[in-house]
Amino acid sequence: MKNNKGQALVEFIAILPIFLLLIVILYDIANIFYNKTNVLNDLSLIKDLYQQKDMKEINEYITLKDYEIEYKTNNNLVTIKLKKEIETIGSILENPFVIEEEITLVEEG
Repeated sequence: MKNNKGQALVEFIAILPIFLLLIVILYDIANIFYNKTNVLNDLSLIKDLYQQKDMKEINEYITLKDYEIEYKTNNNLVTIKLKKEIETIGSILENPFVIEEEITLVEEG
């Protein structure tokens, strides 16, 4: 019977970089989805605060969460865009990765 322990070690070492790259990519994708969900939830909160005209609270919140916010007005429509940059650890995705979400509201007037 032949001893195959050396061959198994060589095969493992050959596969290890691919396996580690896969783990890093999966981590980055999970991190992006997690942060995207947080941005959407925070955008909903900011929408509610905007409708209550509580701009001071919005400014404090976006400073705390490290967001960039942009308002666009067109007639009686207001678009609120929330943007956040997150760091990725893999080299395949752009770094920093930018998450942008927006919502359009009808401003009562």
